[in-house]
Amino acid sequence: MDREERLVSHEREKYLPIAEAIGLIAIKWNGIHNGLGQIFSLVSQLSEDDAFEKWNNKRFDGKKRKLLDKTIQEFYGKNEESREKYDIINLLDRIRKLTSNRDSSVHCPFTLFIEDNTLKVLPDDTAENPHALNLRDIDFLSELQNRYDELHELEVLTYYLLGCIRDRNGYTPFPSELDL
Repeated sequence: MDREERLVSHEREKYLPIAEAIGLIAIKWNGIHNGLGQIFSLVSQLSEDDAFEKWNNKRFDGKKRKLLDKTIQEFYGKNEESREKYDIINLLDRIRKLTSNRDSSVHCPFTLFIEDNTLKVLPDDTAENPHALNLRDIDFLSELQNRYDELHELEVLTYYLLGCIRDRNGYTPFPSELDL
């Protein structure tokens, strides 16, 4: 292995834990939105094909969540007593609150940095990138793990709610806490 190959291999080794953490966050985020799409198909009163077409025509996740929110309001109407409606709205609010952290996690530029003769990977905030600034001066690998854990819980809740909606006869509201 020549010098350049060793450098590329060493660089890859340094980036792998970050790439894995970011990949896991992206997988959870996509799983959540896949579940939301299925919830949309059940409450939209459209055929499944039409519902998925409408959902997937929205290019951005925020627009998909707004579509679901609007559909929830139409489907459940003024029924403020609907626990199902409350749980879906609560889930959407929790997802919205994590959007910025998720975006910072997957859109943060990283750079290699040599400190004390050791090659390190750090968020690249040289251009004042807001995503990098969000991860600067913290243990960003631990922070990425925390973000993954939060998204994992929301994904579990999304699919729990989806199952409840599919089985409306026995709808059970979200547990106040999950022991995951």
